[in-house]
Amino acid sequence: MVDGEVQQGGEHEIAAQIREVLPYFDRYLARREVPLSHRAFLAAIDYVKEFVIAVREGAGDERAPGDSRDFIATRWFATIFHHVDAWYRDRYGAAFDEKPDKHITGLVEIADTPFALHVPTTRTRPGNADETVWISMPDGVRDDERPIEWVNRGPNMAMLDEEDRIAAEAEASETADRLRYIRTSLMAVSHGDDKLVGLMGGILSRLENAASLLLSSSNQAVQHAYWEMQLACEHALKALLQQQTGTFRETHDLYRLYDDADPNPDFARVLLKNMPAWRETAEMRYGVGDQSGHRQCRATYRDTLAIVTGAIRVMKKMGIGNASFEIRRPPWFQVADEVRRASV
Repeated sequence: MVDGEVQQGGEHEIAAQIREVLPYFDRYLARREVPLSHRAFLAAIDYVKEFVIAVREGAGDERAPGDSRDFIATRWFATIFHHVDAWYRDRYGAAFDEKPDKHITGLVEIADTPFALHVPTTRTRPGNADETVWISMPDGVRDDERPIEWVNRGPNMAMLDEEDRIAAEAEASETADRLRYIRTSLMAVSHGDDKLVGLMGGILSRLENAASLLLSSSNQAVQHAYWEMQLACEHALKALLQQQTGTFRETHDLYRLYDDADPNPDFARVLLKNMPAWRETAEMRYGVGDQSGHRQCRATYRDTLAIVTGAIRVMKKMGIGNASFEIRRPPWFQVADEVRRASV
């Protein structure tokens, strides 16, 4: 049984038991490939479900803990979460506080030189008295943003001539706008089946792989980047067909996939001429074919973004790109902080 206000002696016993059983919960979550940053909350819920039989709030009667949706906002759960969180911090150290990157990696050319573009996936602003925060997932670049500032370790823009500076700012804005649209739209697509979900899941990762490869000076990077871009286009077109008809042609030919769609993707068919023939890109996977032309490959990257964006634009989806959400800090964090401060 757990008291709503856990007594000191009982809390030590609970903490000891939590530390005894958490290795098993953690191993279970690890084998489910749950990210480390998410495990403490899930492990705390699992502990309650497995070990907490009854709860007494103050002088009230004993009762079952109930569903997780009911108990996660209680003080007694926050106390348990505090001990679970402490165990994870002791076990994993700094790795526990590492959060997934909240940006998309793209590529931008500045004075004919490639640089990584780290596009933020969310925007935040303070809410009510530091207790809440507003979060939005934009589907494009907003008027008050300057994507050129998202270039990772970029050059001194003041040292560029006006032509190079204007071109770089325009490309950074266009690339960031498309990457945000692709990511947010894929989240909003009306899912129909596992095949559609699988196809969509490979699009953004292929684009990020291509961008990372094109930041390398290796000749082989060009070959592999072309294959990643081919697959990004192929997955986007096949996802569109899967949503439209429930099936798609088993082919790598982008022209055939384009023609099969009704309505067609929102880009000119002639743009596909800028992509290498699929047989050529297939050979490149094995180190066969053109290894030169980094600059041309970077131009193909920009065309790839246009192709993928055009395919996704005609898919059925919910409009969440302009939505904002006010989020309150989870109560189990607030109370856990109080418990932590009291124990110092």
